Amino acid sequence: MPTAHAPPEPRPLGDAAIEIVAPPDTDPEALRHALAAAALPGVRDAIAGTRRVVLHLDPVAAWHVDPGAPSPAAALAPAVAAAARDARAHHVAPPEPVVLPACYDGDCAPDLADVAARTGLAPDEVIARHLAARYVVGLVGFLPGFAYLHGLDPALALPRRGTPRARVPAGSVGVAERMTGVYPGESPGGWHLIARVPLPMFDAHAAPPARLARGATVRFTRIDREAHDALARAHPRRDAPASHDAPAALLVEKPGLLTTVQDAGRWGVHAAGVGQAGWFDDVAPRVANALVGNREDAAVLECTLAGPTLVVARDALVALAGADMSPTLDGVPVAMHRPLPVRAGQRLALGGAVTGCRTYLAIDGGIDVPPTLGSASTQLRGAFGGHAGRALRPGDALATGAPAPVAAWLLERGAARGGALDAVAPPREFATAPIAGARLGLLVDAHAADAIATAAAAALPGTWTVAHTSDRMGLRLTGPRLHVPPSVARVASEPTVLGTVQLPPDGEPIVLGVDRQVTGGYLVAGAVASVSRAALAQLRPGAHCQFVVVPLERAARALLARERRLAEACAAIAHALHRAAHR
Repeated sequence: MPTAHAPPEPRPLGDAAIEIVAPPDTDPEALRHALAAAALPGVRDAIAGTRRVVLHLDPVAAWHVDPGAPSPAAALAPAVAAAARDARAHHVAPPEPVVLPACYDGDCAPDLADVAARTGLAPDEVIARHLAARYVVGLVGFLPGFAYLHGLDPALALPRRGTPRARVPAGSVGVAERMTGVYPGESPGGWHLIARVPLPMFDAHAAPPARLARGATVRFTRIDREAHDALARAHPRRDAPASHDAPAALLVEKPGLLTTVQDAGRWGVHAAGVGQAGWFDDVAPRVANALVGNREDAAVLECTLAGPTLVVARDALVALAGADMSPTLDGVPVAMHRPLPVRAGQRLALGGAVTGCRTYLAIDGGIDVPPTLGSASTQLRGAFGGHAGRALRPGDALATGAPAPVAAWLLERGAARGGALDAVAPPREFATAPIAGARLGLLVDAHAADAIATAAAAALPGTWTVAHTSDRMGLRLTGPRLHVPPSVARVASEPTVLGTVQLPPDGEPIVLGVDRQVTGGYLVAGAVASVSRAALAQLRPGAHCQFVVVPLERAARALLARERRLAEACAAIAHALHRAAHR
């Protein structure tokens, strides 16, 4: 345990993050501010939890900060110590107090009578106690902009609902345990709803996007239904924009099971409860982009389990990588992992994934949508980013950016036809459909309680099956039920990282994905190594997987070697495209 004078020790959290336990005399949020202000190399984002600050890393760049250091945590230790000193020396002013108007009447308060009955209070007394309290924002993170407000009157403390609602309206005020909070958008939820706030709690197009920030003091003031409705009309939620006003390149005839616009992800806004999103598989979309001459981070379509049918609106170069969805062009089978010239009016259809889970479709110029909070990625839970903040629907029209010169040259000269591109392909390592199962590298949390870490390391290498409830938020695994001691089943909420292996009370692990919430309160057994991210992303419901415990340094070496091979493959593809263009 650090003392008031000892510098905090950064510790690896998987291989794509480090965590810092804030010293007792340092507020975690103040430490986060200091670390964010330091603009540390290799660091993508910083977020504070109950006691810890987590720095999200670029897992490749972070290992080059100090090649002589045993880990990025060690390389960044001096800068972290300096930031901790700065956090103690400089007071961070809390955000301005916030007053939220709330309606406690009728359908704005569907659980008010039940809360009154369960607490033994009259409904008016429940309202009075909720209004009298002064709250402080703790963590932000269940949803983008969802703030956990501490300070609820103990008389109103209730366990969460036994069965969560499938739909909680935006603005609903809930109470659970010793907290209250306002749902910023429509979502499932298990809190007891006693009021509704008519103001937007999160706006991805505002600065800052979240109405409530950590450390702010909050109180509620009562309004009637007429005032609620008037405020709601005066402050409508802004819809996410669709594609730019540019000629469409692709028209959606059938959307597939879940097809979204994604790029490399969204960083710098975790503190507002906004996660990374982005493509789940971090290899296939980069290969697809290389095959059409795009930048590696250009926006693509991520197609899950069953792909879309698209009508091509202009001559273009497209490519498909990842799970084999048996693509056809005007009914004729076409190859995966190859540049594919298409003409206006043709129909490109993707079927169900034969193996694997996700296919990525790149088109020359990249899918062109207005960036939101620095990214084109779709944030499904927040309903922003990508195309109108949602999965594609029939009738959607997608624009593209300007093609790379090589793609434009190929199309203008007609060099993309006649077999000129037949030899343009990635090496087998990056052109093979995912297998039905996977062995995932696991980095065990060496700082967990010894007994728990030992049990996790011994049990997790068993064979697990991906549950049908799995999605981009996380993969739920069924198999040998792990024993999770009740004393550690729930822990203080701390920041999560991609690939975190959580152990909930039911003993069935959850591996967190790209759409995970940014904080979580389950016991953590470790994290999937970044080199296994693509394999994780391609696990479909019903697939089997195994965990193989690996040391941090070995996982990093494997990732860096893979990235070198991928860079060489993409360079070779670019060279082959230029050769084809100048035949």
